[in-house]
Amino acid sequence: MISENLFNYYQKKIFKVEFDKIGNLNNEVLEKNLLEDSIMGINERETLVIDYCDDLVINEIIVDVILSYKFFEKEIQDANMDELTFKKSLYKILSIFIKYRPDIAYSKELAYISSFLLLTNENYYSAFVCMSNLVINGYVGKFLIKDSNFVRITN
Repeated sequence: MISENLFNYYQKKIFKVEFDKIGNLNNEVLEKNLLEDSIMGINERETLVIDYCDDLVINEIIVDVILSYKFFEKEIQDANMDELTFKKSLYKILSIFIKYRPDIAYSKELAYISSFLLLTNENYYSAFVCMSNLVINGYVGKFLIKDSNFVRITN
């Protein structure tokens, strides 16, 4: 379990994103992302936010945060959470996690898991702890680990 002090340490190290200035980027492109996500490659996704950061993973997280808001919009409104708070909190959870556990690859599914946990926990720190425990101690982490020797495919 990550302590709150260590969490705050990583929080100071993350790339700062002003979601109120990004807005929804381009709604047509985002809707295309939602409909054709399996076809779209990383190069097309990164062009959406390339001006904000040179780190491709951070760019992917920014896009996934915006897409997660669109996917959970009704639930976010039902939880009386505003858009900006949700986006900033989800971004913090995901970007701190990749700093905290660089051995685990980022996947957009982490954004959906974290979104649900963010809506059901009291704050983004407790949502982060829940997500970390699910990923690290559960089966999700086994699929995302960056060690090629860890995953073995048998016939």
